[in-house]
Amino acid sequence: MLDSQIGGSQCVVAHHWLDRESAWHWRSGDFEIAYAIQRCKRDQALDMGEDGQRELARLLWMASWLRHPDALALFDEATAVLGPDQLDTLHQSGNDDFKYLFRAHALAAWRFGMREKNPGNARSRLIESLSESSLDPGANATTLLILECIDGQAEWPMELALQRLADAGYLLEAGYWGQVHGRHEFGLGAFSEW
Repeated sequence: MLDSQIGGSQCVVAHHWLDRESAWHWRSGDFEIAYAIQRCKRDQALDMGEDGQRELARLLWMASWLRHPDALALFDEATAVLGPDQLDTLHQSGNDDFKYLFRAHALAAWRFGMREKNPGNARSRLIESLSESSLDPGANATTLLILECIDGQAEWPMELALQRLADAGYLLEAGYWGQVHGRHEFGLGAFSEW
């Protein structure tokens, strides 16, 4: 439908604006609309010859929070995409799709009570990435905090992840995950400047 109305590079621009439209609906509480827009964006990405992994990460993230009926199929699809060779991307800067797919995969495992099926050294790679102050901690810190919800292996990586989120200005995320983990010093009320 969109392709027939808009041509060439305008179609690509319109395609990328779907992320913003979906995010706007998500933040407005229109979760099903946001999910439907993201599903449409993924279909378009695949039609345009892209791998659709960016959209898969977003869909799995949304479906996991919503406990959407598609969540388990998306989880299986993400499991097939994730592999040990991609763990090296956790050390790269930027918004690598794998970081967000890994985060969404961990969230699905937590929300649906499954053991995380990611490679065993993922946790140590996440901790290493958080020690590198030049990297944006957002996705990796959140993934580590979700993994802690699943198995609660260690206390100090959780502290590191919460502190890195707060230091980078991810105050809402640090507050939410601080509350989830009972770390009230990182709770939503702790950030008066927010």
